[in-house]
Amino acid sequence: MAKQYVPRLTAREQAWTSGQWMTEREGGSDVGRSATIARPGDGGTWHLFGSKWFTSATTADMALALARPEGAGGGSRGLSLFLLELRQADGGWNGLTVRRLKDKLGTRALPTAELDLAGARAVPVGGLGDGVRKLTGLLGVARYWAAIGGLAGVGHLLALARDYAGKREVFGRCLADHPIHREWLARIASVYDAMVVLNLETAWQLGRAEHGEDGTLARLFTSLGKLACARQGVWAASELLESFGGAGYVEDTGIPRLFRNLHVNCIWEGTSSVLAHDVLRALKKPETGEAYIEEVVRRLGALRHPASGSMRECIEEALESLVPMINSPREEQARRLAWGMARTFQALLLTEFAEWRLNYYDDGTGVTVARLFAAEGLVEAGCDESAAALQAVAFTGQALPR
Repeated sequence: MAKQYVPRLTAREQAWTSGQWMTEREGGSDVGRSATIARPGDGGTWHLFGSKWFTSATTADMALALARPEGAGGGSRGLSLFLLELRQADGGWNGLTVRRLKDKLGTRALPTAELDLAGARAVPVGGLGDGVRKLTGLLGVARYWAAIGGLAGVGHLLALARDYAGKREVFGRCLADHPIHREWLARIASVYDAMVVLNLETAWQLGRAEHGEDGTLARLFTSLGKLACARQGVWAASELLESFGGAGYVEDTGIPRLFRNLHVNCIWEGTSSVLAHDVLRALKKPETGEAYIEEVVRRLGALRHPASGSMRECIEEALESLVPMINSPREEQARRLAWGMARTFQALLLTEFAEWRLNYYDDGTGVTVARLFAAEGLVEAGCDESAAALQAVAFTGQALPR
């Protein structure tokens, strides 16, 4: 199968594209509830029956789809991975019916459809079983794409905002000359730099794993990077849209489109809560948490420049808060834990880069970036409220006095 399809996917001319179809009405993030059934056909082929609720590769040449072979067990363990071509030799659909195209908030250039599979001809990938596990590598790359997508959108908007600030005059001065605007843009830029370094770290960890080295941190950073950078991308984009005033709200500038498109990075390949759950699952293996803690401690110990002192203390304090949660992870702390782990490592990476700039260029700008990023704290304050109290606030709200 690989010999047949990999050359088509990697061709320089007339290359094929592929989708991955997991999401169904019954199971989005919870793929174990997937209801698509696979029935055996002739010559080792299978036929898929069911619906896929969100397929963002409707114009692709092929797709990887999860389905449950008849008679297989329930849950995610009973799923298998299948490859199907979307078209038959005569150009007609391969047992597919498009119910409708989604009317989405953003990414409108990419058609997303609801599909019915009515006997679509498919072949199992690597035999039956282990369908979710076989998608793990693809999911990691897709999550990294979402993280770097947030980075790309913010970088675009930041470049526009910097240029605009040097040209737009307000109260007799350019925006760039107003202290309030300068500090505001600097804080946004510090978050952008934090997104850059975490994406680079994630890419390095993925590369190590792909070359046969220890991949413990690769899985962890894929989730942490996507969670942090996707969410930071939406925050930064919102701030940058505001920096243009009314012009940022007008469609013909292109800025609203960029803002809408960035939101999808928080949804595709796992929401923030799904990624926080994934971090919890990774931390069930004690070696994962140990590897993270050891990496932070090792790299903190390598910081030498006196200018890094305050940042070192800040990171050490954050790690002290994280260690108990890492060693005894609980669902009610999952988002706080994952977010804190991501931001703490971002602060560490920014401090490393700050030292490099000081040592090689005698440039203290990186120190300012790290301090700006860490100014609001790296680990969110804990919540001691009872489950019943949180339930009441979340789903009932506080009644206003009559």
